[in-house]
Amino acid sequence: NYEAGGVPDSKAVDPDGDLTLRDTTIANGFVYDENGGGIYSKGSLTVDGSTVSGNYAASGAGIQATEATVTDSVISNNEVGGSSYDGGGGIDAWTLIVDGSTISGNRGGDGGGIWANGATMSGSRIVDNVAREEYGGDGGGIAARSLTLTNSVVAGNIARGGDDYGGWGGGVNAES
Repeated sequence: NYEAGGVPDSKAVDPDGDLTLRDTTIANGFVYDENGGGIYSKGSLTVDGSTVSGNYAASGAGIQATEATVTDSVISNNEVGGSSYDGGGGIDAWTLIVDGSTISGNRGGDGGGIWANGATMSGSRIVDNVAREEYGGDGGGIAARSLTLTNSVVAGNIARGGDDYGGWGGGVNAES
């Protein structure tokens, strides 16, 4: 099913196409050693007024996307695991915009709540996420190469790296 446990059947959803979800719940998706437990998108993804919760994957347990916009939504209690886990527990995206949303209770590799190459976030809450990885575990709330964060709350996040590696940026680990 195109690597996604929550958005079903490859015949129903083309991962290369654009996808918009409004007032939708994606919950309890499971993929082991694959990406996108809840949603896997290589096109443009819009999540509006929705909940993505309780999903499991090797990367991007809640959402794995190339380009994602998340507004007025809740991304919670998603977990990255498996034999080669990596990346954001709640959201793992190359380009990400988050507005008026809550990212909470997620568990990931680098980026417990969010991992992004480039992210712009406003009016959001990033709380109680955990980054844990043997050779990483940076950015408990957010790990990003480039980040613009305004009028948001980042609190109660934990970066828990391995023995000699990682664990930097309990709330945020950003390069710029």
